Amino acid sequence: MADAAAQNSPYQPLRAPRGAALSCKGWPQEAVLRMLTNSLDPDVTELPQELLAKIKPDEPMPDRGTLEGIIAAIRALDCDETLIVRDGKPDGVVRTRADAPRVVAMDSHPALWDYIGPQGLLPAAHEFLAAAGRKYFAGGLTGKLVANCGMGPAGGALSLAAIMNGAAFLGVDADAEQIKRRVKTGYCDVMVSELDEALRILKNAVRKREPASVGLVADPVRLLSEMANRGVVPDLLVRTEFPAGESGAQAAQTLESLGTVVIADADAAYRASGREDGAAMRCIALSGELSDVQRIDKILLEVFPADEDLNRFLRIVQRRVRQQGLPARACWLDAGEQRKLGAALDEAVASGELRAPVVIVRDDAFGIAAGLVSRDGTTAGEKSFPLSKPGELDDLLKESRGSAWIAVDENGPLPRIAASAIVADGMRSSSVEHAFD
Repeated sequence: MADAAAQNSPYQPLRAPRGAALSCKGWPQEAVLRMLTNSLDPDVTELPQELLAKIKPDEPMPDRGTLEGIIAAIRALDCDETLIVRDGKPDGVVRTRADAPRVVAMDSHPALWDYIGPQGLLPAAHEFLAAAGRKYFAGGLTGKLVANCGMGPAGGALSLAAIMNGAAFLGVDADAEQIKRRVKTGYCDVMVSELDEALRILKNAVRKREPASVGLVADPVRLLSEMANRGVVPDLLVRTEFPAGESGAQAAQTLESLGTVVIADADAAYRASGREDGAAMRCIALSGELSDVQRIDKILLEVFPADEDLNRFLRIVQRRVRQQGLPARACWLDAGEQRKLGAALDEAVASGELRAPVVIVRDDAFGIAAGLVSRDGTTAGEKSFPLSKPGELDDLLKESRGSAWIAVDENGPLPRIAASAIVADGMRSSSVEHAFD
């Protein structure tokens, strides 16, 4: 009976394989397997069984049996086959070609395949707050008070991003464990339980124009109402994890009437800022070795020595962020920079500088500043394809050649590629180059 219950439970703890030995028939398949299991590692996802529910409530989480079926199918994949996963379930294997994605995930949120914790959201959070500073505050966010309701992964990313932008940050969450995790993993400075204590720290930081972040254990709606009643007016209120209901909206409106800039649509400020040429890029060391991520950081600095923003971003992340699961580095690069970095990482794997291949995941940074509109009016990194029948996969597979796997969103008029992953395996093949075309 217990075995049956475990089989049908929505989640059992998993941990991604490490090292240079393959458990699949090729590195693209191995990368998919390791990233899928890494996304559900308790060290990466504090509530693995609620991962998709927290990100997109209407998407199903595979049960244990289904998950094991997906893993078995990935291990059995030949290097010219593609597994179709639809709505979190295996939907068949088709013969394709060597440079086609090994997995096409239909209507499965990218987080199920490449989640690395709040660090994956950090580059977009940083860019978003920088854009908000340019749009709403001529001098940026230095000396400003930024507030956010919720200290889940998105709120944690905002907390550190605010520090990177010179702001004082107040994150409010009724769940003390959420805040504890952000403090433990380096995204938030301190946790307090009283508004007066939080304000003492933050007012001092604002006065000195120094960055600081405080996580306050409190009911967000009541806290916002209390702030409004006391005349405590944040310069910027972000609604990434905002509580539902009229009371929350009313509290935000009251603060807005007192002078707070309230951003309900996180990407609106980004689109208006003129920075339309970049995307979040995550590099994950399949070796599991921290030294490989340290080497990735060195490669970033060697390839882009004049990029002062990137250099500063890396220094802060290296100092503050604790790695979760497979070691990873996330940053914000434009298309040309991504291509250069991909080639450099492939060379580093070939030369033995890196102990195992590296996964490179590109998307438009869902969750914060998602759906960034490019100059041609399409969403950054997205291309749409008709996929009503299996035979119509051809265009998508051609467009995504070189990718190890892709996540496809079928919502909207036409399906679109929401995220793609490339494996720098050191083979010096054209797959990395094709993937960045």
